Amino acid sequence: MSRQNAENEHANNSLKSKLSFFAVIAVIVAGTAFWYLLTLWASEPVGPEIAKKMAEDFEHECFLDLQDEEQCRKLIGQNHRDCLFDNIEKVEPGMGDNGGNVVHDRDGYLTCMREKTGVSY
Repeated sequence: MSRQNAENEHANNSLKSKLSFFAVIAVIVAGTAFWYLLTLWASEPVGPEIAKKMAEDFEHECFLDLQDEEQCRKLIGQNHRDCLFDNIEKVEPGMGDNGGNVVHDRDGYLTCMREKTGVSY
């Protein structure tokens, strides 16, 4: 009877070992997939330099039209983010602006800002 118990114990240990191995592999794969998706979701599609440059371009136009710097900054603050994110296109990594994964449509951004703010310069 003890030999049979030893064989059963060996089979149980072998099964537990295999299950533990596959559980560790599954956790590693799931963690890697989660990290990858989180990186894609949380990555900033617009670089701060590009966003600043586009806002400065519109600020110049706005000031020429309204001659009121404070009003222009207020209008930019209210509409900049929406127009900026509405005018980007995801592309293959490395193929976008500054080697990123998005292309910025400057003309689309300026058109959007003009429409939302009423600036007509």
